[in-house]
Amino acid sequence: MSEQQDKLQVAKMVKSLFITASEFIRLAQMIGAGELKNTESNRDNLKLVKTLKAYLEKLAQERPLEAKILEFRYIDLMSVEETAERVGYKKTFIYVKQRQAIEYLALRFFTNVAPK
Repeated sequence: MSEQQDKLQVAKMVKSLFITASEFIRLAQMIGAGELKNTESNRDNLKLVKTLKAYLEKLAQERPLEAKILEFRYIDLMSVEETAERVGYKKTFIYVKQRQAIEYLALRFFTNVAPK
């Protein structure tokens, strides 16, 4: 497998982690609202959310706009349209920045490869 394929695979993994985290955030909101029991299993799943939020905080120090886009998309569960309106850019820009942010996180925090 080439280095480019490795990078793409890691980026896909990070994106799936964000999607999974957004599901866990919904779970946390349901627990907080008393709609779901606060079980040990649910608490264990929420550890991933805390980890990803920590990576978002680090990303925000280096790339604030991209971090904000990921936060809107995966933490606040906004659509691309809502995110674009919120940050004042077109949807195509949001898709590009979202992909770049995920790739950057994958390289910066999940591999030993230096991001561009």
